[in-house]
Amino acid sequence: MLQKLNSDSNALVPFKSANLERLNASVEVTNRILYQRAELYFNKGFISLNSRILDHSEINFSREILNDPQFPAKNKLTCEAKNYPDDYLDAINYFSKAISSYEPYALAFNFRGFAKFALKEYEGAIEDFTRAIEIDPDFPNAHYNRGVAYSYLKEFQKAIDDYTKEIAIDPDFALAYNNRGFAKYELKVYREAIEDFTIAIEIDPKYAFAYNNRGVAKCDLKKYIGAIEDFTTAIEIDPNYGNAYGNLSDATKELYDLSNDEE
Repeated sequence: MLQKLNSDSNALVPFKSANLERLNASVEVTNRILYQRAELYFNKGFISLNSRILDHSEINFSREILNDPQFPAKNKLTCEAKNYPDDYLDAINYFSKAISSYEPYALAFNFRGFAKFALKEYEGAIEDFTRAIEIDPDFPNAHYNRGVAYSYLKEFQKAIDDYTKEIAIDPDFALAYNNRGFAKYELKVYREAIEDFTIAIEIDPKYAFAYNNRGVAKCDLKKYIGAIEDFTTAIEIDPNYGNAYGNLSDATKELYDLSNDEE
């Protein structure tokens, strides 16, 4: 029995560059007193999200993220720290105060949605990602993040719609193609799922999850030779990828059984 597609591929992305000029321009015309107060709360919330990494900091994370969208990754602040629930609750509280200080604060809505998602409050997370989108329809990652939350609620068509919108904003977003393929797979649209996994691989040839996922979809179409090639490639990229090893073994057995049946 083949293992299910690897759920680790469905991970939120804290922030990714897109249309920052317009966002920065809107920030410049806000009331600076209100916005600076909102930034203060945002920074406290961001530190709470990364409390297992950060002890203290005087960096203005709000401005750093807006001015340099790669800032969190460069500083290993991925918002994927193994926090305790209280850390996320603190983050939600601070982001809520930031939003109260400056209501059209799309960045704060996006990160508050991230904290709610970490607590498995998927519906609340969707509400926050939706609010970020209402403030700015092209807000970086909000469609993608909402799509991930929809996937966890098994609302796969809504997830597909959001991933498609994110891809329109950022056509080179390999994660969005992979996760759209995941949602299509769950809807048993295997050929379309394979097409998305293939695009994800073309964008990122070292994307082991996408190779594994494409292999699983090929197995459902009984294309075992192609599946074995994909699982093998996934293992070559990531020798510790246990799921791929299991799938490779299963696909090899299925191909062997099929060959014997044809004799």
